[in-house]
Amino acid sequence: MKFIFSAVVLSLFFAGCSEKLETPTKGKAVVYCDESVYPLVSVLADSFNTLYPDAEISVKRVTAREAIARLVNGESEIAIAARGLNEEEESAALANKIDYKTVKFVYDGIAVVAGFDFPNVISFDSLLAIIKGENSGYTAVLPGINSSVYEFLKYDVFEGQEIASAVLTDSDSAVIAAVLRERKSIGLVSWLNAVGETRLKKIEIGAREQIRAENLYFQPHPGFFVQNLYPLTRLVSVYLAEINIGTASGFTTFLTSNIGQAKALEYRFGPAAVPVKIRE
Repeated sequence: MKFIFSAVVLSLFFAGCSEKLETPTKGKAVVYCDESVYPLVSVLADSFNTLYPDAEISVKRVTAREAIARLVNGESEIAIAARGLNEEEESAALANKIDYKTVKFVYDGIAVVAGFDFPNVISFDSLLAIIKGENSGYTAVLPGINSSVYEFLKYDVFEGQEIASAVLTDSDSAVIAAVLRERKSIGLVSWLNAVGETRLKKIEIGAREQIRAENLYFQPHPGFFVQNLYPLTRLVSVYLAEINIGTASGFTTFLTSNIGQAKALEYRFGPAAVPVKIRE
């Protein structure tokens, strides 16, 4: 009788485990997402949850720094950011024994916005001069130090140097508001937050290195992002630290599928996970 009871208990135990087993399309995952791509990721999470009723993907809108901090501190299995990890974050991942993989998601860029009396184009060197405070005529306005915009400029453009001369705000929307108030300023914001902005114009930027006799200028556009021609192009990546192949992995696959990449193009990002032909 004792043996029979034990067998029944064990069978119920394994049955319970089986019911709670997480799969790529069944289970829960919280995605900490850089605000630069939050609207796109949020829409795709809704689509994933609708397509797979047993899945529950929640997307938290945070700064790039917080998204990555959650990952390297072992608080999240998945983070999405428009920049790579810096040395401090890599060290934290190593210290906390976080083994993560990086998956390409989309390309975007940092847009330069200004009033309509500002020139339509600016050379890359002239842009840097404004950001560094070397042009007394204009002031650069940026989102805060924890944003992916600031971190990208700091590490990719200024080789790790802080941008001391720029005016810092707490968000892209605050940058736009500041530029609207102050005519002698330019703003640098995530592309997604500049796309629908009609009160300011998007400035075309000269190539980082001019290799032709005539200067080349590029507008922020998915085609130029994909070809890395736009001088402030960024790669947005999914950082996955899931031990087993669960719902976070399933959602990552969905983001990089044809469905996810097509939706990214609708939002004016450059697909990074599938071949694409982009027309105007």
